[in-house]
Amino acid sequence: MNPTPPGWYPDPQDLSALRWFDGQSWTDHRAAAPAAGTAAGPTGQPGQGGQSWQGGQSWQGGQSWQGGQPSYTAQAPAGGHSSSTRVLVILASVVGGFILLSLLAAIAIPLYLNQQKKASLADIASLSCQDVAAEAVAFSTKNAPQGKIPLVGMTDAVLVTDQHAGLQVPATGSKALAMSCRGTGQWEDGVSSIVTVRLYLTSDRKHWISISPK
Repeated sequence: MNPTPPGWYPDPQDLSALRWFDGQSWTDHRAAAPAAGTAAGPTGQPGQGGQSWQGGQSWQGGQSWQGGQPSYTAQAPAGGHSSSTRVLVILASVVGGFILLSLLAAIAIPLYLNQQKKASLADIASLSCQDVAAEAVAFSTKNAPQGKIPLVGMTDAVLVTDQHAGLQVPATGSKALAMSCRGTGQWEDGVSSIVTVRLYLTSDRKHWISISPK
């Protein structure tokens, strides 16, 4: 690092005055600082005439000096958004997030309901007459009214009516026919007869079984 040359510099102890720096340390020689807007200052070394000091030169902030020499620190200008700007940015972010969530909900809820509807229809569409017969036997055995003989078996079930193609989830409180099958039913009292089993889809997407002898 280049040493600081001897000369008059702003006094670090009194910024309104100048002080002689001999190249190594400060001396006790002081002089009044030049008035603002002028380049004049004390000339030469203390007690000598001749060469003028470096008057009129600009001093750059942030320049460092070693070993007790003068130092100057530049202050960065204040920057950034004002408080009101930050508040507006935060509010805009919150409102934007709320609108985005509303749009996602508006898309997701109908999509979920549609998928649920398709799952219910696909569940019924996958059933065969053998599945419907087994479901009818299980339902009759468990839920036969008192005094009624339950159906305990059904064989040779064949498809009679198939409404799967146009099947829709019915209105609240109603049911829609999905399919009907006919076969030989065995009753708990040992009697066999032709039985028709109808499978319906209810408004709450459940199966509803109807069993009737021919």
